[in-house]
Parts: sequence; C-alpha cells; structure tokens
Amino acid sequence: MTPTPLRTTLALHDGGDLVAAVPNLLGFHPVDSLVLITVVERRGGGDAAIGTVIRADIPVPEDYGGMARHLTEITTGHSASAAFLVLVGGERLAHKDLVRRVVVNLEAASVTVPHALWAPATVEGQPWWCYADCACTGTVVDPDTSALAVAMTVAGAVRYPDRQSLADTLTPDPRVDLARRAALIRSATTPPDPSLIDETISEMFAAGASDPPAPEPELDDDLVAGLAIALSDADIRGHCLTIALTERAGVAERLWTRLVRMLPDPHRSVPACLLAVHAYLRGDGALAQMALELANAADADNNLAALMRACLERALPPDEFRDMITRSIG
Repeated sequence: MTPTPLRTTLALHDGGDLVAAVPNLLGFHPVDSLVLITVVERRGGGDAAIGTVIRADIPVPEDYGGMARHLTEITTGHSASAAFLVLVGGERLAHKDLVRRVVVNLEAASVTVPHALWAPATVEGQPWWCYADCACTGTVVDPDTSALAVAMTVAGAVRYPDRQSLADTLTPDPRVDLARRAALIRSATTPPDPSLIDETISEMFAAGASDPPAPEPELDDDLVAGLAIALSDADIRGHCLTIALTERAGVAERLWTRLVRMLPDPHRSVPACLLAVHAYLRGDGALAQMALELANAADADNNLAALMRACLERALPPDEFRDMITRSIG
C-alpha cells in the first residue's frame, strides 16, 4: 500500500479527468490497483484540496473487508470529507464487491464518495466506467496535458511510465563494484568522520548553485566507504535527519539516492531510510515505500525503517511527520 500525501487542488470535469489525474498524483501509471484520493476541507473555508492518495494492490476476495476497513481508518484519521475511488485493471467493472465494501465503509463513516470508477489503464483514450451508473462512461484524457500535470511538473514532480521504472532508479551497481566497496568498509580502521556528510553535501550544493551549474562531484570508492562508516554512527544518523528539514534537503536526497545504488548490504539500509524520509516529507509516497522496502531487505533490524513503516501504514500527513522528526531531534 503506497500513501502519497499531497495538498493541491484538482479541477474535475468528468471521470476522464479523474482517471488521468491518478498517474500524476502517484508518480507512475498503476497496474491492477485500487487508488483512493482523499479530499480535505481547507482551513478557513474555500475550495477543498486533495489530501492523501493511497494505491493498493488488489487483494484476494477474503481480504476485501479488511482493506475496506483500513482505507476508511486512514481516510477518517486524516479528517477527509470525501474520497474518490479508481480501480485500474481487469475486466470492465472488475472487483465490484471490493469497491462496494469500500464505499459502504466510507459512507458509514460520513465520508462521501462522489465517484467510484473503473478503467483498464490510466493512459489517454482508455475507456472508463462508473460503478454506480453503467450509463456513466467516457474516455481518459491525456494525463500529460492536464492542468494537474502542468502544475506538478512546474513543482518538480517526475512521473514514470510504471512502478518498475521508478524502482529501476534505485537499481544497485554491479556486484563487483559492491564487493570492492564492502571490502573497503570491512578493512577500515578509522572512526566515523562526523564532518564527511556535511562536506559532501556542501560540495554537491555548491556545484548546483554555480552559474552555470557544474556536474556534481564524483563519489569514489574511498569516499563511499567513508560515508557508509559515518552513517553507522547513531549521532551522525540523527544529524542527517535534521538535513531533511533544511534548504539542502534536495541535495541530500540526491546523495542518499546515489548511496543506495553504490553501497552493499547491509550498509545501503541507512541511506535508503533517509531517502524514504525525504521522499515522504515532499509527498512522494511511492518512492518512500520503495526505499523503505530496500532498507528492510538490507537490514531488518533498522529502527528508523520500523518507524517509517509505521508512518506509511498510517499514511501520516507530512506535516505531522515533520513535527515528529523535529521533536525527536530537539
């Protein structure tokens, strides 16, 4: 289940607009998925805004009830007033009982469901149908040219053709390179250097701030090993969390991404967790989930991963998560 916390407006003219919004909200085109888009009232009145967006794999029928209850708990926990449902994949109007159970649970919790739609895919020209009214149908508009797509592109959001393409951005380096770095880490005799993280981020930040921007510095094996050793220190890891709350968060996120690809297990677990933190704070739940899965696979005992997993399961709003980090390091 992938939560994507957002706060943006969405103009809907028909179901085709709603389905076309899904890949822009998630960051990729989902397959065989149930997508729930929550709507929250803005403080002080005015237009409503999109809240948390959740993508879930289609469960087996015996788990329909559990998923309906869990989605309702998340929706009400975020004080949503309404929710849209889009089921992607399968035959026309597939999994009717799943959709019915989710709608019944939401409405019983005083959450209105203006639309519950099915579409085989979220690309232009695909048909969509409404579960409540078989006469309500149409075609999906071009997700690339929608107003939401333009707004999110301006904001720096990236959309991938599918979930696997997003996962591929975190593909590890060749095994021979990982083995060479693992040997360097094992043979290291120097203690963790608390300045190494800040110095590396500062160099990357300076490269991007130059006019014109310069290429980011290379990370050679010795530096990568030193960064891994630094991240093994609890105090340094705590300091890295504070970076997520600063103007250098974007640069740090790029560093964690590079280290996820360059470090062997179990050392990639910490930068993967830090990447999950950064992605979640900026509303990219899909990337946060993938990074967290990598962190758990690399080191099942990572405490930060356990904390992040709990936040993802609850779809904790980014502002609350940001407050949690601030309190934990205060």
